[in-house]
Amino acid sequence: MTKVDVSELHKDILNDTLAKLKGLLRAESASLFLFDPEHQELVLNSFFDEHKVQFKGLRQRMGEGIAGSVANECKAVLVKDIKTDPRFQQGRFRHYHTDSFICVPIHTEDSLIGVINISDKTSGEIFREEDFNLACLFAQLASRMVDNQIALARLRGERDILKIEGGE
Repeated sequence: MTKVDVSELHKDILNDTLAKLKGLLRAESASLFLFDPEHQELVLNSFFDEHKVQFKGLRQRMGEGIAGSVANECKAVLVKDIKTDPRFQQGRFRHYHTDSFICVPIHTEDSLIGVINISDKTSGEIFREEDFNLACLFAQLASRMVDNQIALARLRGERDILKIEGGE
C-alpha cells in the first residue's frame, strides 16, 4: 500500500465522521486508529467515550486483533458477541459494556488510512445489520472526502508548478 499523508484537515474529517457516527448509532464509545506505514501498525488517534476511558497512543499490529484484522483485509466486520470472537483477546477488553462491536476500514483506492471502531450501544442491544451498513457508508464517505482532499492538493501543486514554469 502507498502512504497517505494524513494531514490535520484529514484528521478533522475523520474525527467529525467518527463523532457523527457515534451519535447516529447511539453508541457509548467510538475510536479512530490511523495507519502508520513506517511501523506497519495502527495508532489510536482519537477515542470518544461516555465513561472517559483513556487509551491515546495505543498501537495495534496489522493482522492482530479485530482492528488489525480489518485493516489488513480492508473488510468491515460486525461482531455480535465479542466473547466468542477469537480476534478479541480474553480479559483485555473489560471496558466494554455490551458484547457487540463494529469495525470498518477507511481507505483510498490504493492506501489504508485507518479504521473506525464503534462499541457499546447505549440501549445495551447488539448492533444490527442496519447499524453496520450505516457505519460502512460513513466510512466510504469519509474515505472519499480524504481522497478528494488529496487529489485537490495534488492539482494545486501541479498548478503551482505550471505557474512557475510558465513565468507567472
